[in-house]
Amino acid sequence: MNEKENNALNVITDAEVKEYIKEKFTLDKKTAKGVLLSAYIMSGEISIGQKGKSLTFTFKNIFAAFLFCDAMNVRFKYSPELKMEIPTDGRRSRKLIAEILEFKALDFLVDLGMAKVDKNGKFKSLNFDFELEEELRSGFFAELYLETGKLSYYDDYRLELSLPDVNKCNKIAHLLREIEINVGVKDNGVVLLRTNAIYYYLALCGANKYAIEISEYYVQRDKNRQLSRLSNFETANTDKAFAASAYQCWAIQTLRNADKLSSLGTDRLKLALLREQKPEASLGELAAELGISKSTAFHRMKAITDLAETYRQQ
Repeated sequence: MNEKENNALNVITDAEVKEYIKEKFTLDKKTAKGVLLSAYIMSGEISIGQKGKSLTFTFKNIFAAFLFCDAMNVRFKYSPELKMEIPTDGRRSRKLIAEILEFKALDFLVDLGMAKVDKNGKFKSLNFDFELEEELRSGFFAELYLETGKLSYYDDYRLELSLPDVNKCNKIAHLLREIEINVGVKDNGVVLLRTNAIYYYLALCGANKYAIEISEYYVQRDKNRQLSRLSNFETANTDKAFAASAYQCWAIQTLRNADKLSSLGTDRLKLALLREQKPEASLGELAAELGISKSTAFHRMKAITDLAETYRQQ
């Protein structure tokens, strides 16, 4: 597909979609929980310092970090401070760090079902597995896309989710397949979505505007391809018709040069002379003008070309 066709089909970018999700995503208690669960699974790390246990979240994407903070405020009425980490190694990108201290960290883990406490409310154990309730999906997959996803276009759309490890990659693929979004899993821990899986996923994230645009893109692309195939088919048929007409005109001229046109008989001679007058016409059009069937015209023309071939071989 060339650049002109791409522009006509309004190809959208990853940055557009992410900014839209950050600005338009609606948070309530359930979707906020989904956002926080996704952030914890993808970038949360429990650490033990002098003040006890804390949770540290590291974000590569600023929109993912902002949505996380908004979700914390909706769910816990608490907004963690974001700090920028600027690496000394210029080859690495900047990161945003959010830290939740002990008095909130345990509540956070218990709320998400990631930790258990005893009857006195003291920490008991961690849970490393999770199920994704339907009400949490939108927030979970929106945050997942912001932090790990990339929508790209080169001849076609592809959406990749780059997960921290293979186990998490397989878990995400399983969750998506459970809701009938078909995905592929690459060896490097990437979940790959294409065609209708992309706009289903974006709709799941609340990016309905772009889900519709991508859906329309595929409808228009398929329509363009059908029109292109039809045009190529018609062009091929036209080329064949011109080639057949040229061959027939050659045959008639060969018989004329050999002074053999009179041997054709009246019916075949009429067809031969009409072909010479109208080399651009199809055989069906010549047949209609003579008041005969296309099949009859075909057999008469074949007799003319067969006779011409005998003279070419002499």
